[in-house]
Formats: sequence, C-alpha cells, structure tokens
Amino acid sequence: MTHQTDLEKALISASPPPVEKLALMHVTLGRWLSTIVKKRELRPQHCDVFGQNALFFSYGAPYYRPKNRQTQDSLEFPVVFVFSSAILPLFNRFYPFDTGALVSGLLGPELLDNGGLDELYIEGDPQRLVSCFYKSNTRYLRGQVQRIIPRINPLPIVRQHLAKDLSSKGIDQRQRTIECIANKGISLLEHLIYVVFPKPMSRQIRRLWKVCPTKFKYHFYEPDINENPSSLITHVAKVLKEELKYMWERP
Repeated sequence: MTHQTDLEKALISASPPPVEKLALMHVTLGRWLSTIVKKRELRPQHCDVFGQNALFFSYGAPYYRPKNRQTQDSLEFPVVFVFSSAILPLFNRFYPFDTGALVSGLLGPELLDNGGLDELYIEGDPQRLVSCFYKSNTRYLRGQVQRIIPRINPLPIVRQHLAKDLSSKGIDQRQRTIECIANKGISLLEHLIYVVFPKPMSRQIRRLWKVCPTKFKYHFYEPDINENPSSLITHVAKVLKEELKYMWERP
C-alpha cells in the first residue's frame, strides 16, 4: 500500500469477521455499448471529483442513477456488466459511500472534516466494510446499518452518516453503497458473469457473447416506449439481487 488511510487503520484495529465477497457491477448507457463491445474493455473516463480518469463500479448491486427524466430513446437506457470478485485486485480505492455526494456536501461536512477523499477509503478487501458497518451481505444489500460498531475513529462518524435518512435531499441507495474505483481498463473477456440490457441492444450483446471465452449469463428487459432510465436501474438492481443471491445467501 502506498498510503494507509485513517479508515484502513481503523478497520485493521477493529478486525471485523470475514463475510463472502460480492460481485462488482458497472453501469453504462446504451449509447456507449457499441464502442465498449468493439474495444472489449471498460475504460476510465475523466472524473471531475478526482480530476483524473477513473472507472467506477459498485459493490454488490448496480446503484447508479442516470438522469431522472422520461425518454423514448433506448440509447439512454441502462446496461449493467457484472463481474466476479476475481477482479477486486484491479481496483485501487473502495469508499463506503458515493464520493460525488460526499464532495458536493450532501453527506454533511463532518466526513470532509475527517479526511474526505484522502482518508476515508481502503485499498482492498471491501467485504471488510460490509462486515464492519452492516455485519452481513444481506443487511448491506438492504441498506441496514449496524447500530453498534467499534469506537475507533473514523468508524463512528462514517457509521453515523451511513445511517442518516437523507431521502428528503434526494439521496438514494448510493449513500450506503461501496464505490469501487480503478485507474486502468478492465477487460470484458475475463470474469464477466452477467449482463443486463434493454432488448433493443441485443445485437451488440450477441457480438460480445461470441468473442467471450467464458459465456456469461444475461437478462434483457423490454422497456416501454416512454421510460425513465432511473426507474429502470432500480428494476435491474432487484433482478440482479434475486439472480445472484446464491453467491452470498445461505439456504
């Protein structure tokens, strides 16, 4: 590790019990799908929050929100790529919340005062964040924060903000979703296990299917003529939770 952050030091001291690793998910829009399939890779794009190129994934569920608006353009509908936990070493930062909301001040000033982007991330094993703040994968995917956690700073401050009800500010489940950041491209030809896409994008997914050495599972949804992409991703998240619960939920 190049820098052991305050959050990393606290987790080492707390030593939360291990939980199963979850899948990682990247959400894009239909308008980018042809380019992505052609390159066979997800590539970092410029990020205003970090001032450099970054590739964003979410841990366990696809909590990303396109613009909240109605559209008849299927190119604006979400596509979700799901990878196994084997790609975890490709990421260099894991935050316990949405960094965009943090920087914009929507999560409150206390997190920024306690190191913000520089101190509130870890460099590996994000399942430790799940264990510490939620106890189990089931609770994490439901957004159920633990009431009691070790009193090692900055854990109580992070827990306080994860547990807040910020729905009146328009904050969605990204408040309690682990954000995974990579600074290099990630191939679609390795460890891709599932793709969810709007039916009009079937041709592009078929092209990807043909070149993937290991065949991924897929689910296509049939959007209505006029849809809200933000609502669609909520539907997709529920589908994936049900389809992939075998990976983390015991019988």
